[in-house]
Amino acid sequence: MLNYRIAFFRLALYYGGVGKEPERAVSILDRMEQIIPRTKVPIAWELSVEIMNLYYRSGRVDRFVGFISEVEAGARAAIAAGNVDPNSVYSPIRILYNIYDIQRDYPKMLELLRSLAVFYPTDTGLRNRINALEGMEKEANKQNP
Repeated sequence: MLNYRIAFFRLALYYGGVGKEPERAVSILDRMEQIIPRTKVPIAWELSVEIMNLYYRSGRVDRFVGFISEVEAGARAAIAAGNVDPNSVYSPIRILYNIYDIQRDYPKMLELLRSLAVFYPTDTGLRNRINALEGMEKEANKQNP
């Protein structure tokens, strides 16, 4: 089933990128879900990230949101298992941070960065990003009391 999903995904990726037909990419991803539903044949969270991002780039935020809980659970499980390579494309911390950034979920972004700061206490770039996010969170709280 993975090979079939990859074929669907690559075709959707083509139309979403080179073909510049995002609506067709969405149609292909939707068809993949119809034929090989995630409820019947689970997807590895890393592939879910790619599918979710393609939906987002194609303008289907509703479909993007539909993947968040699955991806978040997979990424958090990877972190709990110690599978955290900050330089990896599939770094669970990076992926979670990107999801939270798109959603402007500052508390979750801060929680994630603070947990990372425990392992890198001397990283000034990380400390600066935490400080910037704390400022953004305060500003958002002022606007939405």
